[in-house]
Amino acid sequence: MTKNSKVSIALGGGQSVAQIKGDMSDREVQRVCQAALKAWRVLGCCDCGRVDVRLDSTSVPYVMEINPLSGLHPEKSELAAIGKNHGIHYDDLMEMIVQNALNRYAPSDAKITPTRAAGQGSSRL
Repeated sequence: MTKNSKVSIALGGGQSVAQIKGDMSDREVQRVCQAALKAWRVLGCCDCGRVDVRLDSTSVPYVMEINPLSGLHPEKSELAAIGKNHGIHYDDLMEMIVQNALNRYAPSDAKITPTRAAGQGSSRL
């Protein structure tokens, strides 16, 4: 039997943020996040997605599934909402995701050139 708790870990741009549903201790949250990140890395996931984890009745975390995010809409996307709850502005989150991909695929000198103050407006590559 599982505890009535669910954690979604959103990973984007090399950072992770957790959205927790249910009552969990700090230790349980830490174990869940570690399990999610380990699964993410073992499967070679990159850029952004969500890892759903549940705890069993003895607080052992189990990864249920790993999902790509179905959208990146600034007001409707789960990743954008979780980022916002953690103080990450949508534009900054998009820059982190793009920069992460550039670091992986583009020449080492490829960088995003901001055309705005942090957290306001858009950027260009």
